[in-house]
Amino acid sequence: KSIIGFDVLLTPSTPTPAPRDLATTGNAMFQSPWTACGFPTITVPSGLSASGLPLGTQLASAPYAENTLLASAHWCEQVLDFTLMPPV
Repeated sequence: KSIIGFDVLLTPSTPTPAPRDLATTGNAMFQSPWTACGFPTITVPSGLSASGLPLGTQLASAPYAENTLLASAHWCEQVLDFTLMPPV
């Protein structure tokens, strides 16, 4: 099974950087369709905005393709080589 001929679809996790206000998690317009369809998704950190807020990359796959999704997320983490952990 695939999503329109692809094993994994890569999108931004949100249309904007993370909100500064902790009262909201931001605009869910990129997550809602996958949730409504029951498709698995995962978000990996992909950088910081100009104001220092985290940015994410969302990956989605077909139902029951979690192994492919997790392997793809791992690959993205390795390629992006980005961590939100502060230096110690």
